[in-house]
Amino acid sequence: MKEAFCYPGPKVDVVESAIPNPGLFQIIVRVACVGLNPKDWKVADGAVPGVTYSNEGDDFAGVVHEVGQQVTEFKIGDRVGAFHKTLSPGGGWAEYAIAWESMAFHLADHVTFEGLYRRLSLPYPWDLCDKPLPLIIYGAASAVGAYALKMAVLSNIHPIVAVAGRGIDFVETLIDRSRGDTIIDYRYGEDAVVESMKVALGGHEPEFALDAANCY
Repeated sequence: MKEAFCYPGPKVDVVESAIPNPGLFQIIVRVACVGLNPKDWKVADGAVPGVTYSNEGDDFAGVVHEVGQQVTEFKIGDRVGAFHKTLSPGGGWAEYAIAWESMAFHLADHVTFEGLYRRLSLPYPWDLCDKPLPLIIYGAASAVGAYALKMAVLSNIHPIVAVAGRGIDFVETLIDRSRGDTIIDYRYGEDAVVESMKVALGGHEPEFALDAANCY
């Protein structure tokens, strides 16, 4: 299987690894989607003494590939979300990952593995948007919001209306004002935000929005 390791720099190498075997009370998940967190690269970049590289993909979702002995809550084929034990082998930056049974949960059939692209059906970065496609991102300075904003820019999605507060200076580094992107300060109140959105959209209908502050 393919597996990614983060090294100081940070830099990432993708290597061939064996599919892990489940231990007692563990499940092996065929990974469909994995999260990225600041600590993931910081661990390999000196935050944890003695750790010079790591696969710190600790938040992932997918389908159960294999179950270990004493596992009673899951079976092969179940759709799950899971948390991988930090600083242990079998992280989620791979095609298959390890999770403890107690750190996994079932996903309903109507719940997708991904959010920004799957749920909103926005153009992917390799299939660039070729027309104005307004996108509102509330909580644009948060980890989720900033990641969504970066992906939207890579997909050539504009104009982006980014709503933020104290993190406005950071968000400014992520948007492209030449493409109509703008930032709205939510601290001026709800009515001011709504009016600013109307101006920012310039007559375009707000078809797509992501609430990164409340994960909706």
